[in-house]
Amino acid sequence: MRNFSDNDGQVWQAALGHESHGTMVIIFSRLGSFEVFKSGLNANNRLDAENEIAALSETQLCNRLQAAEPWS
Repeated sequence: MRNFSDNDGQVWQAALGHESHGTMVIIFSRLGSFEVFKSGLNANNRLDAENEIAALSETQLCNRLQAAEPWS
């Protein structure tokens, strides 16, 4: 799990998750809010997914957040 700030200074957490059909995703949740979004990962397993998230810069996380879909 990683914390980062968006362009508006809001603090978000990026965590590894998976959908019911097994696709790995980044789960974005804003601290102090119930807003939750998801963004797909290309990883084949949990370790690869964790490494993919860890390798993202804060700018890349913000870009992924902007393109993310609401979690449902």
